[in-house]
Amino acid sequence: MSEPSKPASAEPTPVTIFGRTYHLRGGDEPGYLTELADLVDEKMREVADVTGTADTLKVAILASLNIAD
Repeated sequence: MSEPSKPASAEPTPVTIFGRTYHLRGGDEPGYLTELADLVDEKMREVADVTGTADTLKVAILASLNIAD
């Protein structure tokens, strides 16, 4: 059984991932959401540099696999 989720913060936290801004709400501190977004952005940029692809979906999938590993 999953734990109850924390209530989402009232104000969204703006983050930028791979050049796009997202306004996220979460149960954690805004700084934590920013750290997560920074990690995703970093991995996506690494993948894009190594593969040379501009396809955002492919970059996101490969970055997600990299993070999961």
